[in-house]
Parts: sequence; structure tokens; C-alpha cells
Amino acid sequence: MRRVLLFALAAALLLVAALLREPPARGEKTTLGAVGESMGGMRVVVIDGLFFRAEALRRRGRLEDAAGLYHAILELDPANEAATIFLADLFVDGMLPGAVEAEARFLWWREARGVLTDALARSPTSAPLHDRAASLITRLPLANPDLEPRLARELGNWRLAALRHLAIAVEQTGTLARRGRGHVVHASLLAPDVAARALRADDEATYTEALRLGRRLQVVRAGVLEQVLMEADRPESLGALLAASLDALEAVAAVPGQPDAPGAAEAAGAAVARVEGLQTNLLLTRLLREVLDGHR
Repeated sequence: MRRVLLFALAAALLLVAALLREPPARGEKTTLGAVGESMGGMRVVVIDGLFFRAEALRRRGRLEDAAGLYHAILELDPANEAATIFLADLFVDGMLPGAVEAEARFLWWREARGVLTDALARSPTSAPLHDRAASLITRLPLANPDLEPRLARELGNWRLAALRHLAIAVEQTGTLARRGRGHVVHASLLAPDVAARALRADDEATYTEALRLGRRLQVVRAGVLEQVLMEADRPESLGALLAASLDALEAVAAVPGQPDAPGAAEAAGAAVARVEGLQTNLLLTRLLREVLDGHR
């Protein structure tokens, strides 16, 4: 009998959640939130049912209804990181591609970022949330190049903004098994890229911050960096690439300060060549060579 009542309550809450077409104002106390606080252990059962129903609706293309259920989960359990990430993904992977106008697509991206920003205000050291926030930033211009100017107006240096999220994720990830390697790989490739772009733009503050975050990554995730190979049939690790990239950045940056050292530029060129030999993506070496040529 108890089980029947339990599932009857779950079904009733599912119906209520589905009717909540508009999410509540941020920070607003809702009836459903108050119900969640009073449910105790029963809340877990109800939330599981909401997740199951939301996924079924998403698969059937009923994205707005699925979003309503994820909002309902977050009202019942505001700290639910899975619901936060699923809702953000629904906005950028489901709603955004269906919008025609650039402004509409960017608004869906902003909705996703708003969900993550609210969650990070509650859990500022959450590795999963910071990892997803970084991915949200870097994926947008790749899939929607026309939205990059809007992204730049919104965040300024959006690559640096993503790197800052990744830096927190890297610091807070306690075990490899829990979060995997994706955020470490992302950070180790992004830090030198941000630093090189800043060096080319003569942006010393950004260069210094990106270089510092890259060096910090070497310290806190050395073991992971050495486990990840650049290519399956080559022995070079991601750690070797990161070290060579950061060394090359410092060597190139030091050239203007050594006008009486004719070998400085040659040494920097050799450092850049080492990076070039380790990777197939030559964007970093191209940026560094542009800076180096400007110093000669």
C-alpha cells in the first residue's frame, strides 16, 4: 500500500511539474520547492521518476516539456548537478540548433549559461559544473562561428573565461575515475593557446595568467598528463607537449628583453620547433612563430 501511495504522489508531482511551463524567477521560493523540503527520503524516488520521464520526453522531441521537468527537479532539489547539466545541454543541443536567427540561438546559449551560473553560485568549487561551463563556452563558436562576436561581447576573452573554469575543475577533481580525463586534456591544450594569443596581442596580464594556470596544471595533474598519449603509436605524452609548449612560450616572450643576446631568438625558434614536432595541430606554433618573427 505504501508503495502505491508513493508512486501516486510521484505521478501527481510529475503532472504538476509538466504544467510549470515557465521556470520561476531566479531565487524565488516556489510551492514545489517547499514540498521538496518536506518530503525527506521520498524526494529521491520522485526525482528519479522525473528524470525518467524527462529523458523519455527528450527522446520524443518534446523538449519544452522535458525542460519543464528538469526545472521541477531543480525546484525540488536546487543542488542537483545532474539536472543542471541536463537542462543546460537541452538548451544548447536541443533548442539552440532549431532557432533560425542568430539572436535567438545566442539567447538559448545564454539560458544554458544562466542555469550553470546559478548552480555555480551555490557550488562554486564543483568540478562537473565548471567543466560543463568551460565546454559550453568553447563549443559555441565551433558549432556557430557567426556567434563568436556575440560571445566576445558577452565574456570578453572567452577562451580565458573557459580556461578559468577548467582550472577550478582541475584543482577540485580528486580522482581520475570520477571525472575522467577530458577536462585535463582540454585545459592542457587551451592554456598555451590563450597565452600565445595574448603574447601576440601584447596582453601581458592574460599571458601571465594563462602561463601560470598551465604551470599549475603540470603540478596538480602530472600523473594524468603522463598517462595520456598524443597518438596511440607514439610515446610522447600530453605532459611532454604541455611542458614544451610552456617552455616555448617563455622562450619567445624573453626574446625582446635580450637585445644583446643574439642566440635568444635561435633558442626560442628551437623551442617552438620542439612543440611542432610533438603535435599535429600547428596553431600554437604558428602563433609563436608570428610573435617570434615580430621580435627579430
